[in-house]
Amino acid sequence: MNPATVAPQQHLSNSLCYSHPLYSYLLELEASGLLPWPLVQINSRKEMERKMQSCYRDILAALLFFLASPFYIKLLSSSSTEMLYHHKNGSTLVFPSEKMRFLNKACIIHDPEQDLTPDGRAKNPWNLCTVDQVEDLKALLKFYSSKKLLMEAEEMDINPEEESLLGHSPPRRTKGGLKTMPFIIVNEAFERLASQGLMPNMILYLTRIYHFQTVTASSILFVWSALSNGLALFGAFLSHSYLGRFRIIFLGSFSSLLGMILLWLTAVVPQLQPLSCDQLKHKCSAPNGAQIIPLLSSFFLMSVGAGCIRPCSVAFGADQFDNKQNPNNDRVLESYFNWYYASTGISTVLAMTVIVYIQDHLGWSVGFGIPAILMVFSALMFLIGSSLYIKAKPSESLFTGFFQVLVAAFRKREIQYPLDEEYKCYHRTRQSKLLSPTEEFRCLNKACVVQDPDTELTSDGLASNPWRLCSVEQLESLKALLKVIPMWSTGLVLIVTIDQGFLTLQANSMDRHLFSNFEIPAGSFSLFMIITLTIWVAFYDRVLAPLLVRYTGNPQGLSPIVRMGMGLIMSFIAMVLAGVVESIRLKKAVEEGVEDDPDAVLDMSAMWLVPQTVCIGLAEALNAIGQIQFFYMLFPKSMSSVGVAMFTSEMALASLIGSLLVNIINSITSHGGKASWLASNLNEGHLDYYYWLLGFLNLINFFYFLFCCRFYKSHHNSNMLSKKVPEKESGYTPLPSA
Repeated sequence: MNPATVAPQQHLSNSLCYSHPLYSYLLELEASGLLPWPLVQINSRKEMERKMQSCYRDILAALLFFLASPFYIKLLSSSSTEMLYHHKNGSTLVFPSEKMRFLNKACIIHDPEQDLTPDGRAKNPWNLCTVDQVEDLKALLKFYSSKKLLMEAEEMDINPEEESLLGHSPPRRTKGGLKTMPFIIVNEAFERLASQGLMPNMILYLTRIYHFQTVTASSILFVWSALSNGLALFGAFLSHSYLGRFRIIFLGSFSSLLGMILLWLTAVVPQLQPLSCDQLKHKCSAPNGAQIIPLLSSFFLMSVGAGCIRPCSVAFGADQFDNKQNPNNDRVLESYFNWYYASTGISTVLAMTVIVYIQDHLGWSVGFGIPAILMVFSALMFLIGSSLYIKAKPSESLFTGFFQVLVAAFRKREIQYPLDEEYKCYHRTRQSKLLSPTEEFRCLNKACVVQDPDTELTSDGLASNPWRLCSVEQLESLKALLKVIPMWSTGLVLIVTIDQGFLTLQANSMDRHLFSNFEIPAGSFSLFMIITLTIWVAFYDRVLAPLLVRYTGNPQGLSPIVRMGMGLIMSFIAMVLAGVVESIRLKKAVEEGVEDDPDAVLDMSAMWLVPQTVCIGLAEALNAIGQIQFFYMLFPKSMSSVGVAMFTSEMALASLIGSLLVNIINSITSHGGKASWLASNLNEGHLDYYYWLLGFLNLINFFYFLFCCRFYKSHHNSNMLSKKVPEKESGYTPLPSA
């Protein structure tokens, strides 16, 4: 039977695919008559291994005999009858081939009486081999010496069992792995411990030391948060496209260190601070430009550092453990992620307790100096492990592709719809199953229209200028991003609610004693949000979700949309509670006659603030996690990282909106010389009105969310988005239509 006519699935049906290089070369050897056994007999992996092991024994026997054989044997032509060759019974091979003929000595019978037994077998198989064994060795030497096979095997994703069949083991990794974990995790944990420890009390530092108005201080913190989150997108872009994650993390660590040192200098150098307030005249001098510039510069440097470290640290750590040749690769990565997020959670808790406590009791110079020292350790630890890291090279960024689509669509704006027959050709990759773009946002479809194949395409079918011609896949990825923007926008008001800095000012004016000799720092009340979020995630994952799966049949318990909606409702409830508590606090200040004293501590427990912080933490746990899962579920696999990037950009935009909101409210409510709702003296203002306004905005936002849900549900199936939509072969998951 001609091996070329055998159905591919009959060969190696349980081991290697018929398209594998091993199969193609074995087929080639069989066709040339050099394969010692019929290829059609190989129907399982075990059969292949048995045949290969037999060949290994033949190789060893032939080589040993060749080394020990008498070199005076003169090799004649293989067809010569003067030379007697040993062959096994039933063999069709009478003479060895001429290729690698020096090995033919191994099967030459020098003395039949000494070399052979009466039944024609070799007395010592280590001194005399058969023609079949010699040809086995030649076939395998030809097989292993083929550079083409090795090149093809390296390009394929071959598992360890297949690599053993190919005759070579994967190179042992000398970099990456568990030995890099301490350096990466300590770097991220110390950076978070340092930066998160500065945020809670910063509004007190700005209002007490720099004498900023409450609105101004709140705006500065909003902008700081917006920069930290917005620059995360820029840091991810630079690392992915140009510099790589290692360089970006190192630059971020150095930038954060400079920022924290500069902030510490503002606390220890008197010339960098405005003069103290005159207690008799109740007047405070405003900071000048020379004092404001170092302060704002420190915030900017720390934002750059956070924008470089946070989006790249977890991915850089995953690079060290992502080894496709390891059968336990997924489990190792899961363990790494668990330890990573556990370390960041612990760092956040320590920052909001220990660092804040030090700032309250030991002063700003010590409270800012310790984070700077921690950042020194963070940068040093990351640098020490430099020689151990796997440093992935940068590649093309997905966001670059988005901009290319927009630019290409603009440059081809002269094309009219419907397209003429000459413009019916769309540019797509060879592996793509998408023949043409969808009709949604069809104004962008111009970006992938091929107007002139001779000038716009290269000889291999690629776009000669990607800023003028894009593929259908790039276009559909951008459309996927555009279609989730309405749902993405529903989280903005929630984040504005979460990022309020007035909680610290409220707690500072209330009795914070948990026991008679222990007082909770005002900046630590945000910790109740973190604790609530952590408890809810653990409770939902281990207790509530299994119960919901059992009774509803939904594998995720609650769908992402349901969780997002519940989070928005909890945000509304939190603001209602905050307004009620603030109304009670203001009434208490009037009763005690301290409405004119901004530093007065009311006879009212700060534990009144806990319910609203718990509700805010629950809102974040429901909405934020549900939103990230919603993005991940609807995006194609190639855009899996875009979901986190969108959430980061949402936080940045929400911070800017929060800053704009407090300035507008302050300007409107202080018109005509009246006391602002957000006055520096909370007892004179009406922070409760501000909370009522946020509650109203959250309620309006919830109805807007319900309106957006109509674009992501199909007819009556309200749980359609609770299951992940299977991806197309092209890697693109079409979104539910409106």
